[in-house]
Amino acid sequence: MGLFDFFKRKDKGEPEKPLVKPNNLGEFNLQLADFSEKIHRSEVLADAWINPNFDPEFEAAIAHLRTGTPMKKGDIIELKTYIINILLWEHKVELTFDLDNASKNINEFVQKINKQLNWIIKSKSLIDEAIISKLLQLKNDSWLDEDQQPVTKEDFIKSMQLISIDFASNAAFDLYFDDGDLFYGHTIIVNVNSKREIKNASIAG
Repeated sequence: MGLFDFFKRKDKGEPEKPLVKPNNLGEFNLQLADFSEKIHRSEVLADAWINPNFDPEFEAAIAHLRTGTPMKKGDIIELKTYIINILLWEHKVELTFDLDNASKNINEFVQKINKQLNWIIKSKSLIDEAIISKLLQLKNDSWLDEDQQPVTKEDFIKSMQLISIDFASNAAFDLYFDDGDLFYGHTIIVNVNSKREIKNASIAG
């Protein structure tokens, strides 16, 4: 039996709010009220003990498990996610963060997000170069169709599109790109730490 066989998911949340665009200065100044809340409730279907370090998503929601207390059938695990759609690099991008990652002051966390977003706006070339340095050779060495010519840097960049950003603790974040079928539908992921240092670019999915 797998981990998620122990849970029955029950999601609900607010209706999606309108797309948010940068201000006249080309920057974001998001407020908590701009976000929609989505609540994920999972009912435990069977008695279970799960290591809380198994999946970070559950770390706060099942903090009581650190004591070794097992979950009982019928218990409810609740996770709250904040979601907003923004216009970034001329495309709709979904931005998310979990309440667990927002530290003690959620409004301060949103201001950290604004700083990161305004860096992203100005850093497209830097992010593109990080992806190219990691993945262009991989594409041309292992992911070309038969008789396909090597993909150029320019065509690689044109093919991918930023679709979502997920913020973690300290406002570190992951950028998720549609690969434009460069890797047959895999997602391109760029990991950036809280100091805006690009740590890695990879494919997944």
